[in-house]
Amino acid sequence: MKASFEHIDQDSSHIQLWISQPSFGFYWHYHPELELTYIVQGSGKRFTGDRIETFKSGDLVLLGPDLPHTWVSSDNNDLQDACQAVVVQFKSAMFDHSLDGFNEFDSIRKLIVLAKRGIKFNPAIAEKAGRQLIQLREAKGLRWLTEFWILMDNLAC
Repeated sequence: MKASFEHIDQDSSHIQLWISQPSFGFYWHYHPELELTYIVQGSGKRFTGDRIETFKSGDLVLLGPDLPHTWVSSDNNDLQDACQAVVVQFKSAMFDHSLDGFNEFDSIRKLIVLAKRGIKFNPAIAEKAGRQLIQLREAKGLRWLTEFWILMDNLAC
């Protein structure tokens, strides 16, 4: 099956979404932005590129640009908010090599290269990063950006 291109209209370097719905439906798609997804609640199958894996509450995944992906719930639930996720879609340019004077981004740049096929983080890292992502929902502007840089730096270590 061919993945659909998802155009993400962004005037900034990122968008952050809070997804809350009865289930995650099959939506096989890709986009040039990287995507960091934390599953707050829900379970099922995650399709990334040519891999199929199970997911559950507490999973954290970083997907590289143009990597086809979708999450599909194992159960259709009647509860309005049975499945919840925090998603940040961001441009790799915020860590671009044009910022050569900022060697502090080197570990994040390496993480982005590794994310080409997708990275699932271990539960301890995912739990801490998930809390940070949820807190980011309240941040705006430079505060959001600096806290996101710290989060990405923690993931890269």
